[in-house]
Amino acid sequence: MISKNGKIKKNRKNPNDPSRFTKRTSITANGEVAEEEIYEIDQEAIDKEAMYDGFYAVSTDMEGDVAEIIAINKRRWQIEECFRIMKTDFSCPF
Repeated sequence: MISKNGKIKKNRKNPNDPSRFTKRTSITANGEVAEEEIYEIDQEAIDKEAMYDGFYAVSTDMEGDVAEIIAINKRRWQIEECFRIMKTDFSCPF
């Protein structure tokens, strides 16, 4: 995403876009406004997001009752079991 001369290759607006791990420098070491913007890897942003590696959350109803959501999640094994049966016993392609 960052070219060898420190320029960004493509400007994207997706929240999951890897450009969120880049940072832009628009000033010189003396604090003056730079004529060119330089982009580089933002290791701090990478480390911050790495805290959530291995976690996956899906939320579609932010107004739902918390107890009900927890109860549904506890029964999720039944859904997974149904998928396993469909894949093995019925030769389902997914």
